[in-house]
Amino acid sequence: MVEERRQHTRLPKQEHVKVDVVTDGHPTSAEVFDCSSRDFSLRGVRLHGDHPIDLGSEVEMTVHMKANKTDYNLSGKVKWVTVTTENEHLAGIELSDDSKDMVEWQGLFG
Repeated sequence: MVEERRQHTRLPKQEHVKVDVVTDGHPTSAEVFDCSSRDFSLRGVRLHGDHPIDLGSEVEMTVHMKANKTDYNLSGKVKWVTVTTENEHLAGIELSDDSKDMVEWQGLFG
């Protein structure tokens, strides 16, 4: 059995996410891609897409929330990755406290 490591409640939510992989402190234009979220939390985002993201990568993301027509610019680090049997890529992103829209993001969770 897999040990649960989540510290914050997850909200299932599928939204459009644009991801920039950051190398040496700068987004790498060659590694920009679109994917979607599977769930959100106060401190994280689970991504789902066709492109792999390396474990430990620093990322900058724009999460587009359709319901309130708002984009959230967030940064974080890839804490886990996996590939499904359908060859889809999942990644768990831990959000950074210095994310541009972190205060607004955390406001979504009460």
